[in-house]
Amino acid sequence: MSLDNVSPAAPSTQDALQLLRGDHQRIEALLRDCLRLAVDERGLPPSADRNGCLERLAALLQVHSQIEGELFYPLLKVSALERDSAQLDHDEILVQLQATLAHAPPQDDFERQMGALAHLIRRHIAHEEGQLFRRLRSPDLEALGAQMAVRRGALLGEQGAD
Repeated sequence: MSLDNVSPAAPSTQDALQLLRGDHQRIEALLRDCLRLAVDERGLPPSADRNGCLERLAALLQVHSQIEGELFYPLLKVSALERDSAQLDHDEILVQLQATLAHAPPQDDFERQMGALAHLIRRHIAHEEGQLFRRLRSPDLEALGAQMAVRRGALLGEQGAD
């Protein structure tokens, strides 16, 4: 499993959009890792590894969602309805992920749940990067990126996401 590209803090030289894209890439990498953990080499579900991967994914998604809600969405030149919709997407993703973690589903259900989760995450990322990122109106994306990196590090604390 490749989790070495998941780190709790981003370099302070990243602007806000680079930081968020980096989070999206880490989320996608963790998602792929979790999907690969459907079965082990004996054809058995490796539940401990799978749950560990899902927990790391949940931690990163939670922090990413909180940073966007606190620092990114308020600066967007979009309607309150669009902001609420984006936040609801985050909430739906986290609920789906927590449900997968809580119930240790059998193999078929795990693959179905992970497919649904992957769809939600990828749809949300595509919407953010394709629609919302270009609507950010901040005079200093680097200062916002530094502020987001500090907040992200504070939220992840010692636990990290890797």
